[in-house]
Amino acid sequence: MSRPFNFTMSPMPSRGHGRGRGSIRPAAPGTRNIPQGQNQGQGQSPGRGRGRGLTRLMKFWRRQVEEWYPQLQQRTYFVPPVFMNRTGERVVKIYGTEVLVKQRPVDDVPQGAGPVLFNSDVREDRSQQNVLKCLRKVSEAGQEVMFVLSQLNFKDYLPCYSAAAASKLPTPKDFKADNKDQGDFDVLVLHRHLGILVGEIKALGDNFQELGLSQQQQEQEVVKKVKSALKQLDKADDVLSHLTQDLQLSPRIVKSLMLPNVPAALLRQALDSNPPLKQAVCQCLDLPPTADPTPHCMTSDDLDSPETWWQQRMKANGDDPAMKDKSVYLDLVSRFCGPATMVSVFCSSDPRLGHQPDVRTEGEGVSETGHRFTRFMVTPSQLTVLHVSPPWAFLVGPPGTGKTFVLILKALDWIRKGEPVLVFSTSEQSEGASRMIYHQLEQTLVDQAERSRLHFEQLDLWNTEQDVPKAVASILQKARQGILNIIADEAFTSNDATAFRNLCTELHREAPQLKVWAAAMYHRYGPDMMTEVKLTEPLRSPPGVTDLVQITLVENPFHMVHGYTAGASPLPTVGPPLQEFVHDGPGHEEKDLADCMTCGERVARVLKEVLRVGGADRSTKTPQALAYRDVFVLSSWRLWDQKKATLRGFLRGLQAILGPHLGLVAPGSVSCPTVPTISVSDVASFTGPDVVVAAATGHVVGLERKVVVFVGNMSISATTFQHGASRCTAQLLYVKTPEPYPVRFLK
Repeated sequence: MSRPFNFTMSPMPSRGHGRGRGSIRPAAPGTRNIPQGQNQGQGQSPGRGRGRGLTRLMKFWRRQVEEWYPQLQQRTYFVPPVFMNRTGERVVKIYGTEVLVKQRPVDDVPQGAGPVLFNSDVREDRSQQNVLKCLRKVSEAGQEVMFVLSQLNFKDYLPCYSAAAASKLPTPKDFKADNKDQGDFDVLVLHRHLGILVGEIKALGDNFQELGLSQQQQEQEVVKKVKSALKQLDKADDVLSHLTQDLQLSPRIVKSLMLPNVPAALLRQALDSNPPLKQAVCQCLDLPPTADPTPHCMTSDDLDSPETWWQQRMKANGDDPAMKDKSVYLDLVSRFCGPATMVSVFCSSDPRLGHQPDVRTEGEGVSETGHRFTRFMVTPSQLTVLHVSPPWAFLVGPPGTGKTFVLILKALDWIRKGEPVLVFSTSEQSEGASRMIYHQLEQTLVDQAERSRLHFEQLDLWNTEQDVPKAVASILQKARQGILNIIADEAFTSNDATAFRNLCTELHREAPQLKVWAAAMYHRYGPDMMTEVKLTEPLRSPPGVTDLVQITLVENPFHMVHGYTAGASPLPTVGPPLQEFVHDGPGHEEKDLADCMTCGERVARVLKEVLRVGGADRSTKTPQALAYRDVFVLSSWRLWDQKKATLRGFLRGLQAILGPHLGLVAPGSVSCPTVPTISVSDVASFTGPDVVVAAATGHVVGLERKVVVFVGNMSISATTFQHGASRCTAQLLYVKTPEPYPVRFLK
């Protein structure tokens, strides 16, 4: 968890489009569409007069994209790699610390309100996500080689390269049209074999039932949006034709309407009822006048299986002859994804950067995602709990719902009122979370007098008859010294809460003046005298992670953990996609996954080569590069042999690639001579060596990292998976064996 930042909201960036539309001459496959009246001689003639300056410039751009995207000729890349939602937050100062409070989206701007999040923004972002999800499915199903760009503003293409201007490389600034550099490409696909796809997304349809629209009204809304989309598609086509006119070979440009919330039947009915519009759609999409354009448009019917739409729109015409030369594809990628084109994502005004962050590599996407999910963020309901402030409170809910941060804020409240606070750990499993709270408070408190009011104690409540009396005596002694406020996170990490309940009962009887705030995943086990506070809105992990954890919560109700409930305001991002590794097939002959060196090596290569863990920052405008210490390797099994003091195969595989950048959290006196052993305290405070931290899940309960490698099966140990996977704030790498039985039979 990071030191609090002073965040302020900036106005929502415009995602508007230009309204110009050029007159297009039909083009043969493999040729450019040039707007009538445009000076075809503008810029450089194909293949002529580029000059040494542009040649050197293109070589530099190519080197950069080949470094950033080393497999650009073999796989798909998304740029930016993660889509960032527009979010609504306001800054409040609570107990002397500035925090972000989530805000509900609205339809209208309240009078006197600052920047707000509109419901229309949420719908647009959700539609964009659905389209990108479809394209990701297309990529995975067909092993497509392409770059998928989203929300690329015209003005961000080669915006400030003087060398490009000197060489007369075509840019939007010299495009002969009204509002020449206003607008954007909602989706721009550069395909290695099929040419270019430009898509225009319209967000409508998901609230038709909520608005109570009749069938006729729905069709009218579709007609209105389609008319607008055609203008924007034609302008995007004009701009693309202009930007690629100097290439020796002209890539095919294909256009598509994308209505991810509109059923195909509704779109077809709307077009059939308006023949002139249907003909205009056919003309825009280069279809025969009598064709049915609906299959060539992405609709809600395509969300689960977009392969049919892809086949109709892109593959039906075969490979683009212009793309046979690999250099054409590399040239396009270098221009649209290289260092001269800005790739920015939405962000509130952030003092780290002072501008919209440039996020283009997968490691940067993971780093930015992790940063956004670890900001000091609370919900309005959590603020209410803090203001009501019952003296004895028990926070319950699934992992990653902000329980720990609420405890930190409560401790700050007490300390800044001049009251001492004791942070105590109830067991070895809760030590990490408790020390992280202590460390965060220590870092936040600047005044030495305030720091002197902060205390920590490690207790163990394994044996109810022996340990509870000792703990009661220790806490009562501190109470006599004036320490009357207690914080206990992860108060119990299983559904056996007997010891903690007995402790609270004795403390409440002996010292009713105490104030105790505690937290745990499990409900129905809290002490009777404590006010139970239910927190179920996910705040600390992207949806891909919480969706997996939710499966274990729903399918396994016996552990008494509430399921997640969606909040009114969107999360910062859906995050990067889950990466799965299955211990199966050639090279995986070991019976136990923990002994498989091949699996360890595969994971390590992703960390090093894809996420670039341990690399250097690309520039001051980009998110911080992932450090080794940003990675957890967690398992329900021991990944090392205690008796032999050696690593098992999986960790040896990691070590073969990571070298000395691997460390081990081991209990007690356990050590391994080939890797450094790290204390839980160092892991909680982000101190110690910069190494990937491997640990049994129980030793780091409550701690977080941007990248989590979970080794094991959710169906075998649901509780361990809940504690382990939920520690991920960005990228989850799930290493498992083939599921031995369906998830519904969780033990």
